[in-house]
Amino acid sequence: SVNPTYKHMFQKPELHHSFWRDLWQDHSSNMVKALPKGLLVSIRDLCNEGSFYRALHVVDHHVHHINNHHTHNGFQVLFYALIRACKSKKHLIAVSQLISKSGLEDHAYLGSHLIRKFASFRSLYEANRVFHMVSNPNKFTWAAIILANANLGDGNKALELYHEMQRCSNVK
Repeated sequence: SVNPTYKHMFQKPELHHSFWRDLWQDHSSNMVKALPKGLLVSIRDLCNEGSFYRALHVVDHHVHHINNHHTHNGFQVLFYALIRACKSKKHLIAVSQLISKSGLEDHAYLGSHLIRKFASFRSLYEANRVFHMVSNPNKFTWAAIILANANLGDGNKALELYHEMQRCSNVK
């Protein structure tokens, strides 16, 4: 049973139009500006139409045809959007594989979101797998994996992870 205090973190989020609006209209974000014009809107439209795998294919195409650091950072926004759009563990595994293929598998920001989403699908194995791929977990990544283990029934592992986090001097 999920602790009611953290229940909102483990519910399957619905695809809210305000989420997409806020994401693609955030013109102050350099990450969004770095994306090819209209790409985030196209991904949003495909996901809203139920064409998740088509959206995944579009992101895959762009990630591998545009390879500069500034734009690569912008793809974090697309991956985040895809993570939020996942309606099944199968979708999330596909996004996780694309993130790995894109060289962002050790990114703490994406790792935190993947861990929370895998936990929402009750997949502790996948959540732990993602955590171990993150090279420098931040406080959000640690919190996500500790909560995932605690809420999905492995309190001993959660406590072990908490103590491990306290021993790490680089947690920010």
